[in-house]
Amino acid sequence: MKNRIIPYALLLFITIPLLVSCQQNSKPPTSDEEPIVEWITSVDSIDLDGMNLISQTDNLYFVADSNAKISLYVRAEKNDDGEFVFDDGQDWLLVVETSFGYFPLFPRAYLQLGRIDYTVFNAYSGNAYDIFHVLVTKTQGAGIEMYEAIFNSDEQAFQVTPVYQYKNINYMGSSDY
Repeated sequence: MKNRIIPYALLLFITIPLLVSCQQNSKPPTSDEEPIVEWITSVDSIDLDGMNLISQTDNLYFVADSNAKISLYVRAEKNDDGEFVFDDGQDWLLVVETSFGYFPLFPRAYLQLGRIDYTVFNAYSGNAYDIFHVLVTKTQGAGIEMYEAIFNSDEQAFQVTPVYQYKNINYMGSSDY
């Protein structure tokens, strides 16, 4: 009986440190690390060839442009009932559309077994709710990434800061409704 337990015990002692080290390599940055910041400036045009609008929020309280809207596009066809038919991967594009240009918050890119979601809101700055935020979530079969894009009026650009990232996962589902 003892001879059978020894190989399993050895396997357990070898496997646990390996699993722990793999998990440590995929953890998001700690609060001590400086987040990577990038800027998204406006562009004059966006490639919408083959893309379909899947979600749009207009009537935004966007100080720089009262007619601004945020649009999410996907390269996927619709069936006879008007529902999107997704394959194992699609092109996605998330853009803030303004009178002075387009801000590609998620530039057109192919996602394997994935999707883009966004949450848009204004934060209070002391006088008004005038700080425009977009929280972007990229979910794929092997990873989840979330970043925040905040419009900077002085720079006329969105400042992008990573919020969360986890790789090497096996995505199983979400609360889609």
